[in-house]
Amino acid sequence: MIRTLRLAAFLALGAAVPAVAAPPPLYLRQLFTMSTQPPTADKPLTNAYGKIPIGQTAVIGQFLSQPVPADEDAKGAIASLYLVSGRNGMPDCADITVELFRKTAADERITVATATVQDTIVPKRKLTEPLIVPIFVDGPLALAGDRMGLTVIVTNRCTRNRNVVLYYNAAIFPSGVVYTDLPPTTTTTTPTTTTTTTIDGGGGTTTTTTGGGGTTTTTVPEQPSCFTQPQTGYNYLRCQIDTMDAITRAQPWDDLKGKRMRKLMLVRLARARAWVDAASVRRDPRPALGRTLFQLKRFQHNTNVAVRIGRLDATVGYQLSAMQADTTGQTRTMREASKR
Repeated sequence: MIRTLRLAAFLALGAAVPAVAAPPPLYLRQLFTMSTQPPTADKPLTNAYGKIPIGQTAVIGQFLSQPVPADEDAKGAIASLYLVSGRNGMPDCADITVELFRKTAADERITVATATVQDTIVPKRKLTEPLIVPIFVDGPLALAGDRMGLTVIVTNRCTRNRNVVLYYNAAIFPSGVVYTDLPPTTTTTTPTTTTTTTIDGGGGTTTTTTGGGGTTTTTVPEQPSCFTQPQTGYNYLRCQIDTMDAITRAQPWDDLKGKRMRKLMLVRLARARAWVDAASVRRDPRPALGRTLFQLKRFQHNTNVAVRIGRLDATVGYQLSAMQADTTGQTRTMREASKR
């Protein structure tokens, strides 16, 4: 699994950030809308889907909020999507792209940011956790009177045609996006002007016109952390796990149930760290890396439960989920590489 973004850049919670109040999370709701109200339905909607031939790309769904009363800004976003695909899924052969855009009162569509991850889309029977797509944002999410939008796009790199469905608008499948005021260390962006589209809820095409201003780079000061110097291999896994441990310890866990949940999460991280250390000194690291993956999976489950029962802030939960997904991907890549 190869990540196209370095998640850690905007997940270092100790970074000095400007006074930007990120908007609340937006959940994908019925009629292809987005709302701050979390869904309560028992069954998800399944009308956001695409039939994708080999090597082709399809728009799974496009969602819009109501007009915002004031300007909205953020430095990053994390999309959480419950995607499924057929009987066999799409094992490490799906490119999931999320586009954030805003739509003006004059119906002008302006792209805000896009991000792509290469990942696995599981079959329905195996769906337990969302796919995480971290997004760097450079510029306003929306101006007063604009509608905030999100488009989900999937590219099929498998050897057969695939059908992809997005589950949303259900309490157990709360697909949506969380915005954060945590900035990336360095972000390179290409200025984009208006975008015209013919996308409907279930599919279609889009045409984007990009301005000719070239690229710009914005650098934001960051507190010293293990990400200040590039990390690779086992050091990168250790760095990710240690940072997730620090984030978990920094959260307020007031009641007894919250403290028990915190202990479970920290135990999972400690075990994952120990298995990484073991893998680094073994001739065949695959068994130890496999146990690392199991502990990371249980940590993700504990994180989801902590958010669902209100013991962990949703924004922090999504940040931990993004780091866990990246660490899991790197671990799998190293495990596969060790077979050769």
